[in-house]
Amino acid sequence: MPENSFTYSIPYICFYFYLSIAFGYELKLRKNGQALYPIRFLVLLGFTFFLAFRGNVSSDWVSYYHFFEELPILSDGLSAIRSYSENLMFENGFSLYSSIIKTIVPNYYVWVVISTMIDLLILDRFFAENSRYYTLSFILFLSIGGVVMELNTYRNMKAFVLFLLSLKYVHEHRFFPYLLLNLIGMSFHTSSIIYIMLYPLWNSRFLIKWMIPIFVIGNILFLFQIRYLDVLLSVRGDWMQGIQRYFLYFTDAKSYNFSIGYVERITTYLLIYKNAELLLKSEKNIVYINAYILYFIFFFYFTEISVIVDRLPSLVVFSYWILYPYLVNSLCYKKSFCCRIFYLGILCFCFFKVTLTYQGFISKYENILFASPSALQREAWYQSMGRW
Repeated sequence: MPENSFTYSIPYICFYFYLSIAFGYELKLRKNGQALYPIRFLVLLGFTFFLAFRGNVSSDWVSYYHFFEELPILSDGLSAIRSYSENLMFENGFSLYSSIIKTIVPNYYVWVVISTMIDLLILDRFFAENSRYYTLSFILFLSIGGVVMELNTYRNMKAFVLFLLSLKYVHEHRFFPYLLLNLIGMSFHTSSIIYIMLYPLWNSRFLIKWMIPIFVIGNILFLFQIRYLDVLLSVRGDWMQGIQRYFLYFTDAKSYNFSIGYVERITTYLLIYKNAELLLKSEKNIVYINAYILYFIFFFYFTEISVIVDRLPSLVVFSYWILYPYLVNSLCYKKSFCCRIFYLGILCFCFFKVTLTYQGFISKYENILFASPSALQREAWYQSMGRW
């Protein structure tokens, strides 16, 4: 089988069209002033079928399949679970949560269904409360980072959805509930510490005031490939040695150049800048604008260190899922022709992203409702393709 093929992305494209039809239905309901409960049901039903009942798809399932199969259950004792978790360098909260499920139903695929359903229910609530167009947010979730996170980063995803729940308290300026949810998130993945550190920034206009300098400097660094981090990391001193050792392996691991992705990011950035005042009519959007500016900074200021470019943007990718629906609403106000063009542009962009994102052989789709998955066969296929 080929390593990359359009055929691998066909199931994802079909699901994209399902969501696009649902989006059209949502627009009709909104126009008639009707409740969105039918849409929420259809979208969740579709994601449950497509995502929760997936088989062995993408790459990280290999690690988590073996993790779950060997995971001690509650009757083995908490010390056994903690020891197993520490040996794998997994967070204890994630291992305990997984052990509880395994104790009740010792089946890896049931664990995946339950875990995915928890994530989907939290996303449903988050989009229903914060997005201008519920279904469009789920289309963007499929197209830009969300489904990839769900398929691969099981621990990160739990910490991430707990952070999404905590954003309610950012909007209400309540730090302690925000802190509590993200401390729980840290027990699933330590990346949640970044969310805790970012709390003072979310409701601040500091980054928004500096959007143009951030944009200009970021483009200069990116386009001219100015390696300023090399200079910073070469500074001598005992306190720098740990940072130097960590980043040494990752520095210059990839080359980031002018691409369609570059055009998309600067276009999105400029759209947000131009429409910032309209977006800020909803006070919640200050959080999402700040999140997108951070997304831009992670990409444009840290191309020398691929570990940052590969991992940190996923922490704030939710900004796309909320801001694009608000941009649609802002640009469509009393401009029906522009509205149609923008709708078409976003949907074409999402189609393009889905096609490219899921064309690798590891994305070859399977569903446990139609065929019994074989983890060993799939893993052997991966090995034959040179993946492991």
